[in-house]
Amino acid sequence: MDVADTTPENPQSDQRKPARRPARAIGVVKMPRNIFRYVLKTSGWHQLFLLLLTVGVFLLEVVPLELQRRIVNDLVKHRDYWLVIVLCAVYAGVVLVQGAPSSSSMSIAAGSASAQPAISDAGFIS
Repeated sequence: MDVADTTPENPQSDQRKPARRPARAIGVVKMPRNIFRYVLKTSGWHQLFLLLLTVGVFLLEVVPLELQRRIVNDLVKHRDYWLVIVLCAVYAGVVLVQGAPSSSSMSIAAGSASAQPAISDAGFIS
């Protein structure tokens, strides 16, 4: 085999052509460079809703603690008992409101947990 036979006839055909950039489709949006911008762009309103929900839940959790603190402070300062009774009634109402959803979910969970698993003839739980 001759070396002359293996060389290309066109010396420029051996050079690589520059890669073509792919054509952009119509309506394609450029991807943001920062992950935070991407999250805000794709789900910004959902993030805002979650932020408001978090603040609301935090405030609901703080209310009973604040009421307990005020009840104890009023008892220590020897104030009138009617204010302590009003604060205790408000505290009881808050506890009932907060406990209502969890007690109903606990009763649902207890009902589903009390169901007996079915055991087949082969001894397997189905």
